[in-house]
Amino acid sequence: MLAVFVLLIVLTLIQPDGAGHGVFIAVALLALAGGGLTLRTPPGPAIPQSAQAISVYQHNIWVRNPDMDGLVRAMESADADIVALVEARPDRFAPFERRLAEHWPHQAWSDTSPMRYARLRLLSKYEIESWDVRRPRKSPALLRARLATPDGPLTVIVVHMTRPWPFDTPNAQIRQFSGLVEWIKEEEGPLVVLGDFNSAAWGRLAQRMVHEQGFQLVNQRHVPTWPHLAMIPIDLAFCRDGAICSDHNANGAHGSDHRAVSFNVRLAGGGTAQ
Repeated sequence: MLAVFVLLIVLTLIQPDGAGHGVFIAVALLALAGGGLTLRTPPGPAIPQSAQAISVYQHNIWVRNPDMDGLVRAMESADADIVALVEARPDRFAPFERRLAEHWPHQAWSDTSPMRYARLRLLSKYEIESWDVRRPRKSPALLRARLATPDGPLTVIVVHMTRPWPFDTPNAQIRQFSGLVEWIKEEEGPLVVLGDFNSAAWGRLAQRMVHEQGFQLVNQRHVPTWPHLAMIPIDLAFCRDGAICSDHNANGAHGSDHRAVSFNVRLAGGGTAQ
């Protein structure tokens, strides 16, 4: 653990954010890993082979990303049915809006806060029947959308949690998690929750999602997503209530400090639109 701590300091000092970013990553590593190695993930449900696979691509793009053209090309190359983005400030995508609309004609976004890190965006090849947002002061940054897929409705909630202590108060993440649970309790039917949880796949938020809220953790716990040169899976995805997820994979960073993530979703009872 000490070796990882030192390595993160060295690697992140050369990043554009400098020493402050390096210290944050090192301290966050200890906070995220400490006391969280007890998660036992139940085996996922059987995958309905008759159902159509819905491809999902998620990425915290980093608000200061220096390679937006490369990032957008990577999104286009992945060509997922659903794309969920964090730190997706509108001005960063302004030069690419026509290209995005050609691939994903249905879109929803969270642009309700001046906080640059609270911008969420969902792009979809399927019709978005409805969507709404929740302001960060009451909960984590949340974007919820109901999609009409070929196998029936699917609700997707995109999340960006606050940083762990000492970068926020000790109970800030748990308070935000309570706000997320309020939305989860309103949902019936297939549900996917994904985004930047700022907490590891073995940490307390993932434990609560699996053991208290009945979700399947999609991530492979040994596959890191942040920082892109090192060690922790914090860009998480969870499925439940007939949304069955598989084929998780971490991809390139494309100028971000997070790696992009992809996986597939199938709806139980797939093949019959509801």
